[in-house]
Amino acid sequence: MKDNTEANYQKLLDNAKKYLVNKAYDLAAQAFEEAYQLKPSFDLHQKIVQTWHRAHQDQIAWQLVQDKLDQYLTSLTSIALVLDIIMALHDFIGAQQLIQQNVSVLENKQSEFQTLVMKNQYHYQLNHLEDVKKLKRQILTILTYSLTKQSELIWGLHCLSLTDFKQCCQSLLDNPYLHPLLKASVTEDLVKLNLRQRWTINFFGELREFVPGRQRLIYQSKSLSVMQNLLVEKFSDGTNNNLDFCQKEMNLYAAMLYPFTDQIITEPDLWFQLIMERLNFEKSSQSLENQPKAVKVNKWLDELENLLSLFN
Repeated sequence: MKDNTEANYQKLLDNAKKYLVNKAYDLAAQAFEEAYQLKPSFDLHQKIVQTWHRAHQDQIAWQLVQDKLDQYLTSLTSIALVLDIIMALHDFIGAQQLIQQNVSVLENKQSEFQTLVMKNQYHYQLNHLEDVKKLKRQILTILTYSLTKQSELIWGLHCLSLTDFKQCCQSLLDNPYLHPLLKASVTEDLVKLNLRQRWTINFFGELREFVPGRQRLIYQSKSLSVMQNLLVEKFSDGTNNNLDFCQKEMNLYAAMLYPFTDQIITEPDLWFQLIMERLNFEKSSQSLENQPKAVKVNKWLDELENLLSLFN
C-alpha cells in the first residue's frame, strides 16, 4: 500500500513537471495538489502556489498562502513569492505593509522590494488612470454610497500609490460622518504601514491625534484581550456558538473605539459585565445601574449599538 502511494505520488509529480514544460499551468497545479494530498509538505505547497500564480490565478494562490502565511514569512524567497501575488492582485498598499512587517527577514533587501512595489504601482496607474481618478472622486463623496459600497471603495484604495493612499486616508479620518468601523479599517491600514508622523482623526465629534507606528492592531488591544479571556472562562462548558457570537460582538465594540480602545475601555471587567447583560448572558445588576462608571459605559454602549444597527 505504501509503495502504491509513493508510486502515485511520483507519477503526479512527473505529470506536473510535464504540464509545466507545456505551460499547462492549471493542469500542473491540479497535479501538484493531488500529490500534496498524498504527501503534504511546505515545499510542495509553494509549488502549488507558484503554479497558480504562473496561471494568473492569483486569487487562488493568495487564498492558499493565507492558510500558511506564517511559514511564507520566514524566508526571503517565499516572501518574494507572496509579494508577487499581492502585486498581481493590485494590492500595492498590502505589499508595502508586508515589507514593513517583515523587515528582519528582508534584511538589506527592504529598499529593493519597496522600489519594486512602487514601479509596479506606477505601471498599474498608467494603464488605469481613469479608474484611479474615478476612485479618488468617489472617496470625496463617499457618504453618498451605501455602507457596503463605502467599504469596497476603501479597500479599493490599496491600488493607489503610497502618497495618494495617505491623502485619501486623512480625508476619510477627518470626515465626521464616516462610520467608526470604516475609520478603524483605515486606521489599521496606517498602523500596518508603521507610519511615524502624527495623524488627525474625527473621533465621535472630537478632533484627536495619533501616531500609527505607536499603535497596536485592534486584536492586540489589552482591554479586548481581557474581555476575550473572560469570555473563554464564561463559556468553558463548551457552548462554542455563544462564544463565537460574543467574541464577534466584542471585536466590533473594540474596533469602533479604535485607535483609542484601551484609553476608553479602562475597566474591561465592567465593560464585559454590561455587554453580557445586553446580550442576555448575564442577569441585570440593579446595584450597577446608577454607578457613575456604569452610566458612562452604558452611554458608550448605547451609541455603539446604534452605529452597529446601521449595518443591519
